[in-house]
Amino acid sequence: MKHRKPLRVADYDYSQAGLYFVTICVADRQCRLSVVSEDGVELTKEGTIVNEAWQNLPSKYPSASLDVWVIMPNHFHGVLGIWDIDDAPESTKLPLRHPALGDIVKTFKSKSAVAINAVNKTPGLQLWQSRYYDHIIRSESDLDRVRLYIAENPGKWADDPENPASKNNRR
Repeated sequence: MKHRKPLRVADYDYSQAGLYFVTICVADRQCRLSVVSEDGVELTKEGTIVNEAWQNLPSKYPSASLDVWVIMPNHFHGVLGIWDIDDAPESTKLPLRHPALGDIVKTFKSKSAVAINAVNKTPGLQLWQSRYYDHIIRSESDLDRVRLYIAENPGKWADDPENPASKNNRR
């Protein structure tokens, strides 16, 4: 069995308040979520479900907030905020538990996959890769850089190594 390098920062509490940049890839890098053209990103039926699952996260986790995101053909980029329960609106404080980033990502992946499999009548089909990438955003300039990366990502799709049609494809 191949040993994988840990993706998380050792001894970091991923439930602490802050902003996190996440990237989640579709299983086998299948292009299922959107089509990128000169006009921008057009979501597929599955991409629309993914978008709704992402937008619904704050209703399940009131201490979570969404910043910017993009749904690419075979991966997803987003910035997610986790805030202290004390900063949540008074009416939503109890009975909350403070979620960790992994809890929120797991919920997003699960809800979107279950909904897509229900629509496609493909129960149990894996939508997402088992792992995901995260980056802890530690400054305003870091946030600006991540926001720019997300905004520019569709324009770079033609040369993206994750694009099966790209001459830079990793496979």
